[in-house]
Amino acid sequence: MGLPPPPRESEVEKTARFTRHLLMGIVIVVIIVAVVVAVVFVYNAVSQINQVQIRVQYSGSWTGAYFNGVNGETSFSGNGDKTIILDRASANGVWIIEADAMPTDGGSGTLTISILKMDGTVLQTSSSNTAYGGLATVTVSLSS
Repeated sequence: MGLPPPPRESEVEKTARFTRHLLMGIVIVVIIVAVVVAVVFVYNAVSQINQVQIRVQYSGSWTGAYFNGVNGETSFSGNGDKTIILDRASANGVWIIEADAMPTDGGSGTLTISILKMDGTVLQTSSSNTAYGGLATVTVSLSS
């Protein structure tokens, strides 16, 4: 003497159960998407880049210039590696940074110029190994 078999589920009940599960799945997906969008929005708002580094790496003497979108072009030069820090002038709009450098010593080494975030992440890099006039140029455009 066992238990009686469970009653069979009608097609209407099966369809209703499937519809409930489908709707629950859709609601869960919508909630996950909303959370991801909110996290991305907050991350982008918080992570605006307000400073960058311009780094020149070369074993000899070099000259170059940079433009940070505000103060016009600024010349700079060095003998060996050099890093300068640029500050964003305005929190609004697009920030365009351009920089170039070239060897001036007739050396045969490679000159590399880079624009980096303050944490060291490279945004753009360029190299030249041509003495006297081998120009390396980088350009970065950052949105607010």
